[in-house]
Amino acid sequence: MLQTRELHAVDIMIDQQLQQLAISNYDYAVWDESYEFIQYPTRAFITENFLDDTFTSLKIDGAIFVGKNKKIQWDRGFDYVEKRALSVEPLDVVTAEIVNITYPTSSQTDAVPQKMGFISTNYGPVMFASSQLRQSDRSGQQVGMLLFIRKVRLSLIHQLADFSQLSITQGDINAQQNIDHIPDISAPIGDAAFSLTRQRVIKDITGKAIIILNIRHINNDPPPFFNHTLQIILVVLITIPFILQWIVNLMFIRPITIGITNIVNMIYRGELTPLKGESNILEIQKLITSFNQLVNIVNQQKEDLEVLALKDALTGIANRRAFENHLSLSWSLTQRNALPLAIVMVDIDFFKHYNDNLGHQAGDAAIQQVATTLSQHLVRNDDMVARYGGEEFAIILINTDISHVQSMMSRLLLAVRHLAISHPGSSVSSHLTISLGAAVTTQFECTSVDELLLHADQALYQAKSAGRNNAMLWGS
Repeated sequence: MLQTRELHAVDIMIDQQLQQLAISNYDYAVWDESYEFIQYPTRAFITENFLDDTFTSLKIDGAIFVGKNKKIQWDRGFDYVEKRALSVEPLDVVTAEIVNITYPTSSQTDAVPQKMGFISTNYGPVMFASSQLRQSDRSGQQVGMLLFIRKVRLSLIHQLADFSQLSITQGDINAQQNIDHIPDISAPIGDAAFSLTRQRVIKDITGKAIIILNIRHINNDPPPFFNHTLQIILVVLITIPFILQWIVNLMFIRPITIGITNIVNMIYRGELTPLKGESNILEIQKLITSFNQLVNIVNQQKEDLEVLALKDALTGIANRRAFENHLSLSWSLTQRNALPLAIVMVDIDFFKHYNDNLGHQAGDAAIQQVATTLSQHLVRNDDMVARYGGEEFAIILINTDISHVQSMMSRLLLAVRHLAISHPGSSVSSHLTISLGAAVTTQFECTSVDELLLHADQALYQAKSAGRNNAMLWGS
């Protein structure tokens, strides 16, 4: 069980790295200025938006704009770790075949097609994320894509090892080596025998293995149960006259039986807790101590995985995955009890200009302040604010009428203005502001949660079109 969780932690960490790269790529691809650039390229767009600092902040080594004919229109490589231009330009690394397989063509979860994963290049294995170019409101035709790449460095292997508490090294792959028998990193251990060492591979988007991970489990020796010495002692004691049988049962059999019963009950409940009590018998105490150490490791990794999966790393509030889970539960609850449900979409005005003028560190600090302010105004347990992506937030309000939603949006507008965060790049205010759009199920015959989310997003777009720094309710 522990080894399975450790390998799952590696898979989770890889997925998190890809998700972060995909979010950054999406923010730049779904943007009016990028959509216009691919059709009418200008040097000014590049010099304003793809500086050295941009590559460092986004942690990317290459950015490539590809037209709808799948021809590269602009590319640049920059080593964000060493802060210097790459010795090989992306054009020499990203071939026509790579462009073809990374070009996103469909999506089941978003209106904008996206892809992410690993690819093998002449420069070595790299992570990638790609999105079709769209206008900021996700509208527009298929005009091309934006591709981000990040080299697979030794630091990634170290991050995987630190998070999973495993010893991990990267192996070499050559043409003569048969690696078909090595499982993928996401493959379960299953019924495989207990082993301190094993190998896993990371595959590219075509299913080809491009990275071998040599894994060693640390402090994973199975706990002593009945070692050879204890077996001999038990056999000798059982042969002693009946008067000693009661002592054997009291001192050995009963504590072990209680321990096994507790472990079986834990398995049925699906929850591991440390064994209570101590034993004067050395071997039994070693068993209790070893088991409790394993339980603590498993529970700590479980907590780390739950936090990683549902919390936004920058702001500390819920992330998009947590938002989607809570929205699904809220929809079921309000439909079952005939209660209204509202979604409020929030976007920081001219945030890219804010980053361009003050830098990405100041941008991160501004996002954190806005997230804290939004959270402070949600006092009911069932309500939620989450970071939806980049500078965009989403709010869920259960059992809330239209007047309360309008009042809430007004309070949030004023609260962010009162932060008085200077915004030299804004055309609507000298300080940082937000735009809000909301939709409530009582406004229309809402047939699905996706429809409600779409109308809230449309209301946000109306607020932006009306000049920003305001709030709009869909249908009003």
